Amino acid sequence: MNGVEALIPELEEAFQSGVADRRVEMLRRVTDLFVGGASAYTEEHVALFDVIGRLSRGIEAKVRAELSNRLAPIANAPIAVIKALGSDDSIEVAAPVLTQSTRLGDDDLLEIINSKSQSHLLAISNRKHIAHVVGDALVEHGDRHVVHTVAKNSGASFSDAGLGLLVKRSQHDDVLAEAVGSRRDLPPDLFANLC
Repeated sequence: MNGVEALIPELEEAFQSGVADRRVEMLRRVTDLFVGGASAYTEEHVALFDVIGRLSRGIEAKVRAELSNRLAPIANAPIAVIKALGSDDSIEVAAPVLTQSTRLGDDDLLEIINSKSQSHLLAISNRKHIAHVVGDALVEHGDRHVVHTVAKNSGASFSDAGLGLLVKRSQHDDVLAEAVGSRRDLPPDLFANLC
């Protein structure tokens, strides 16, 4: 962890200077340091990297998207940073985290589903694993594209009520009905309602 401690004076200078280019440079250096050692860090070490969030505030979306792409697949990425990136209004920033990060819990995803764009919901519908509470919310709040995507996602699960809503939404949508009909978790009584 000496790398972070060695950067502290430069970090303070970057914060105080207010110069965006200097903050971007420091953001990239701290992110490189984190990514390079992430697998060896404890949660206590990871907490030191919350400075990434401070550095990324107010920085252009292109740089935040780069950060999101780098941190999204890392299992122990700083939680506060991941939450900020996942709830970013720019889908280019949010999508990598919404699709890949295991650091976002169901409550985080539900908050995003209830407050962000259909593009955000679409990114969530592509996650490798989707709990039934999130799957149900996507079916309830998602547009046609979101619902089609989550229905085809074999890693998505739904409650009985969520499956019922999927069947209901597929009544005038043959493509959705086909996707719902091929789900292994669809009970026979709901399958009969597809016909």
